[in-house]
Amino acid sequence: MKRILFFLLLAGSFVSADPAAPSSSWGVSDSAKALHRISIRGKFDSDIIKIQNGALWIEHQSFEKPVDISINGSRWKPDWQGQKSSHYQFSVPLEGFENGSVQVKKASGRSALALVDLPTAQNKQTLSIKVVDEPVGVDTYEIHISWK
Repeated sequence: MKRILFFLLLAGSFVSADPAAPSSSWGVSDSAKALHRISIRGKFDSDIIKIQNGALWIEHQSFEKPVDISINGSRWKPDWQGQKSSHYQFSVPLEGFENGSVQVKKASGRSALALVDLPTAQNKQTLSIKVVDEPVGVDTYEIHISWK
């Protein structure tokens, strides 16, 4: 079984399941015409961003719910049922995570990101990224996720 290494570099806030993977893997898969990158921008406070089976949603943890959210440049104003957002509908299908390496990079935001879960068979291929903005208040985060 392939050994997966995790890196959290606070200077660049880069988290990777495959440190050898190039950062130029952004885009649409030529073979399947499926998306294998996501760019998320918004004001976050304490939230977990989840991606599974071609869907993205947010599980709000505490303080202020996320606002001013865009996914791949498209504005998204989710509906909330309690602490869970509605699912974001991608215009192009997402390529599956199975047997792939995942990279998560914070382009902006004042606090580090944390990988809660990488996609595995045990968690039904769910990627979970935690954003906890410190100190008090919200900050604008831009997060890039890519996989092969």
